[in-house]
Amino acid sequence: MKLIRSLRANLIVILFAWLFVGCVADPEASEDDPLTGDFSHGVLILNEGLWRQDNSTVTYHNPTTGKTENDYFGRRNPGLRIGDTGNDLVIWKERAFFVVSTSRTIEVMELPSGKSAGRIRFPESAELRMMAIANDSLAWVTTYDDRVLEFNPTTLQPTNRSFPVGPAPEGIAWVNGRLFVANSSQGRLRATEPKAWSVSVLNPATGIEESALQCGPNPWALHYLPATGRVYLLTRPLYPDSVGGLVEINPTTLVEERRWTVINPGPMEVAFDDARGVAYLLAGGGVARLRLREHSDSVVMILPRSVFRGSPFDLGVSPSGKLYVADVQQFTVSAEIVVADTAGAIVTRFAGGVNPGAFGFY
Repeated sequence: MKLIRSLRANLIVILFAWLFVGCVADPEASEDDPLTGDFSHGVLILNEGLWRQDNSTVTYHNPTTGKTENDYFGRRNPGLRIGDTGNDLVIWKERAFFVVSTSRTIEVMELPSGKSAGRIRFPESAELRMMAIANDSLAWVTTYDDRVLEFNPTTLQPTNRSFPVGPAPEGIAWVNGRLFVANSSQGRLRATEPKAWSVSVLNPATGIEESALQCGPNPWALHYLPATGRVYLLTRPLYPDSVGGLVEINPTTLVEERRWTVINPGPMEVAFDDARGVAYLLAGGGVARLRLREHSDSVVMILPRSVFRGSPFDLGVSPSGKLYVADVQQFTVSAEIVVADTAGAIVTRFAGGVNPGAFGFY
């Protein structure tokens, strides 16, 4: 009987958790703003929190003053929260877009005020992953129901257009009229399905998939680098001791031109310095640098594992070239953000939120 009562109690808790996640209040104007100071520029960090705990937050950091505000979105907008689970962050002009996977929403925040600009709601079946913006009227987000959904980033309304792709799409990039979509297939979980481990190349004007590129297992993140005119695909290792890396693709010919392989014991992530043509990867327990504009295949470790108190979890690069790395000691407590210059010298450290997973700069 104790076991049955325990199972019933757990089911009730799970049911209420589902209902709670689906009942995030819609944004409303608020005159109560407890924050003062200079927020004209800075770093935004989307903290994932814990899955099904509805505790994703946004951290703000001012690199000039050193001021840090955790739960920045909530404090700027009393009564509102990001939701469950914050997954991607894109800065477009004077707005920040926060992709919230389990809540099936994109929260939009005005910059530099920090005030909510509204929320984009998507179908209940569409667990959101990553997004890309082409212009003031066209943007897309990948979903775990194997589609790319289109929306208007100005009006914050879905267009009701969607495009089928491969299993479990993650990263997405917009390049010269084409969409590149990484079909992760959730590693090995869906690796036997059609279009598994492929990169779909779509023409959103026609809705036609022009190609499905095979670049290796577990394709994850995509980025277009203007400095080289190429698309870069991050492939994640299937196991902690297996190989992942970065693949360079010509977006016109759709041909793979270069590939770099790395091993990382934790999650593999990549961030790009667009102005300098540099990629930074989590590798070997630390951070490695790859100069993409040079004809060199060397991956140089600039932040060794010993620099971190825990494990690097994600990273971002500011317009000035500063490297921001989320150092997670435990996945249930606040992480530390380590800031370094282009040579790997530590500039500062400051407190972030729980599981920082995306960076944005304005």
